[in-house]
Amino acid sequence: MRWRIESPERAVRLYALRELSEVGELGAWDLLERGLREPRAAWALARCAPEGLRLYPLARFMRYRRKRAWAKKMDRTACLVRLRAARHEMAAFAWADRVVLEHGEKAIPGLLDCLRHPSSPAVAEAAAWALGRLGRVVLAEVLDAFRQAIPPTVRRLAPVLWYLGPEAHGAEKVLVRWLGEPEVDAALLAMEGVASRAVAAAGGPHVWLDSKAVDELALRVYGETNRADWVSSLGGFGPALEQAVQVLEPLLHDPDLRALALQALARIDHPAAARLLFEQGEPCDALALLYTESPVAQRAALEALQGVSLWPCDLDRCRELVESEVPGVRQAALELLPLDAAFRRATRRRASAS
Repeated sequence: MRWRIESPERAVRLYALRELSEVGELGAWDLLERGLREPRAAWALARCAPEGLRLYPLARFMRYRRKRAWAKKMDRTACLVRLRAARHEMAAFAWADRVVLEHGEKAIPGLLDCLRHPSSPAVAEAAAWALGRLGRVVLAEVLDAFRQAIPPTVRRLAPVLWYLGPEAHGAEKVLVRWLGEPEVDAALLAMEGVASRAVAAAGGPHVWLDSKAVDELALRVYGETNRADWVSSLGGFGPALEQAVQVLEPLLHDPDLRALALQALARIDHPAAARLLFEQGEPCDALALLYTESPVAQRAALEALQGVSLWPCDLDRCRELVESEVPGVRQAALELLPLDAAFRRATRRRASAS
């Protein structure tokens, strides 16, 4: 998550926004500190921000939008006309919200038309967000639109499925023909385990790695033909990262696949991957290395992280390493931690007592 939000690849950055939206206040502060203002960053911030946190206008609107219709209901066509005419992002989202709130499923054809022929990017994103708010009920009509779409329209339709996330199960069969399109790849990642095996089997550039996807990729990596085409897909993210590392480790001894395996390991945010890279003398993620059981790797990680601002969970790990029986690790942890005087005194007492 920590490196994915800075990835040069849009699909990976958009998946990182979904991840940050699920970690509560830490995710909210991370989004605010980075100054991310695009609509999907606002959506993520609205989901994870604690009560009372000062939000910028679009995120505040998404967080505290109306739950009841207006006293006087507006005609659906009139709402859609105003949505199309919106010149500002906030106005577009306000009209998209109103048409969904007052007209529900009846607004789907009009919102899809806003995606096919948008008057501006803000109107297209607002229509996608509004369709995502309606839930799985929009899926059949969105997929029909996909089947008839040209590439620019596909790029505008895909965010609907990104907002739906795993609710869009079944869409993967239509989306895999557009693999390589960043918005489509982002939508498939947002679907997580629902689409993982289909994306792995189709050779997608970004695979959400659960056990089904890793098994599928392992069959192809250890197959007889085009093995190199599948190695890079193992450098992803998901719940089965350790299993992916186990598949990649034997490939380090294959001269033809070693370079690809190292590149894949470098993209895996897991201590097992960091340990392998460290043992191979390759650059690796110091934060992941911090969580290995190797004292040599722990010390190298602590030294590399000097002066780096760490999340509370990583600081907790450093405090655990203050108790290490290896003097070099203990000293490196003490130098890294911004410890207060009381903690330092308590640490010295424990050290002298032992």
